[in-house]
Amino acid sequence: MSTGSVTSPVYQPLIERIRKLMLDGKAVPGTLVGTERAMTRETGLSRKSVRLAVDQLIDDGLVERRPGIGIFTRAAHTFTRQIQLVVPTLAVKQSIQLLCGALAVAGQRGVQVQIYEMHGVSDADMQFIRALPTTAADGAIIQSAHHEKLADALFHLKAAGYPFVLVDEEFAGGGIPCVLADNYGGGYSVGKALAALGHRRIGFLGGVRASDTVRARLDGLRDAVLDAGRHFDRSLVADITGQPGEEFHHAIHRLTGELMSAPNPPTALFCSNDIEAASACRELRRLGRRIPGDLSVVGFDDDPVCEFLDPVLSSVRQPTLEMGQTAMKLLLELLAPKGAGKGKKAPVLHLPTVWLPRDSIAPPPPRSA
Repeated sequence: MSTGSVTSPVYQPLIERIRKLMLDGKAVPGTLVGTERAMTRETGLSRKSVRLAVDQLIDDGLVERRPGIGIFTRAAHTFTRQIQLVVPTLAVKQSIQLLCGALAVAGQRGVQVQIYEMHGVSDADMQFIRALPTTAADGAIIQSAHHEKLADALFHLKAAGYPFVLVDEEFAGGGIPCVLADNYGGGYSVGKALAALGHRRIGFLGGVRASDTVRARLDGLRDAVLDAGRHFDRSLVADITGQPGEEFHHAIHRLTGELMSAPNPPTALFCSNDIEAASACRELRRLGRRIPGDLSVVGFDDDPVCEFLDPVLSSVRQPTLEMGQTAMKLLLELLAPKGAGKGKKAPVLHLPTVWLPRDSIAPPPPRSA
């Protein structure tokens, strides 16, 4: 799925024209904008496109449809939406792309967005999230930090009836719209590619117990290996969350060393994200292992760090721009004045990932094939 620029719908100019009339004071509340039939003639658009434009303006609270008469403007300021977007950090590509996607849709809909960056899932962060129902924000998009403290805060929001969309994790209690990458499919694509190269012993490194998304990537890897008619060795799964309090990179170095010192070590290593893979590659070089000559390495996320590693790291790209766009659209459905999102089952959407084979993978050494 492309992560390029957002394409505006064909009826966007009509929406912007009506918004400009209101901003310039030429269409005060209660002004007849016209009829859908007249707009169809004036713009050359189809009747369906004109109706979609009007529906969006109604969702935004800018106009109202008076059956048999026409489309009339409303007091725009009364219906201006303000959305809070909460991310674990703005230091990674995934959060930035998520933000860009959400802002693109917000800009088209005339919605204001405020950004809150968490800092290590602190108590202050959780207090901020719990207090969202008391703020001016009509709703929120929250990117998961995969932490039990955040889960408690989200249950509080749900109990308060506060509208929000969760990104990068499925809400455990259900009933909340969620947008995720297809983590299982991404893991499956890695397993399928490594099995096709001839790998029979594939290791996995990640926070298995800490994150549902990591477990989904592991499940996809396992199933791809089994579907290829190979045995999946659970002893080659290294959980970073194994020792509480252990420093992140130290845990990766320790676990990488343990995997490689096993009597029958893996010939390929799938890390649950690219930062983990980069740290594992450093330890492999220290151990004198060649990549991909002795060991193929794969990450996940398609972080910019992939291009700076030697060899360039194979990875799986998440559609984070599209995830941001989708999350904003889902939230605006919940907030629509006409209740377009009311009464619907909260969707859980898994957007497709893209497998990116690069120089860090190769067939296993002859002695291991």
